[in-house]
Amino acid sequence: MESKIMFIQQVSWCVDCYGEHYECPARIGRVRFSKTGRTVYYGTLTLKKTKGYKCNHYDEATSEDYWISGCHKNGNDPLYPTMIHVDADVQEEYWTEIRKKPERVGDLSFKDKGKYQKGQKGRDRDFHYGRSACRA
Repeated sequence: MESKIMFIQQVSWCVDCYGEHYECPARIGRVRFSKTGRTVYYGTLTLKKTKGYKCNHYDEATSEDYWISGCHKNGNDPLYPTMIHVDADVQEEYWTEIRKKPERVGDLSFKDKGKYQKGQKGRDRDFHYGRSACRA
């Protein structure tokens, strides 16, 4: 199975029914892919591909929604502001090869402002209003 360092964020309950955001669990970790690439395995999670609004996978066991993407060099991976935890087994490769910041090796977490932070001009409308909006 192919493996890759990816950004994984649980987004099921990131925004409440009033459009208020709160932090969602987010990690940088090594995932494995099924032969077809439609299933991602991360630790004990089995995440199935879906077409959704601000989510692209769901947990097969719990139906929780997730956003999974490749890691960006600038670190701007999450959809919403959050603390990101870097798994210990990938932190050296993440900081040296992906982020190109070897001085940060050893940093196992950092805060990111997210792509859809409140207050960005024209972005407030992009908030996800509840779980049912994600998957059709």
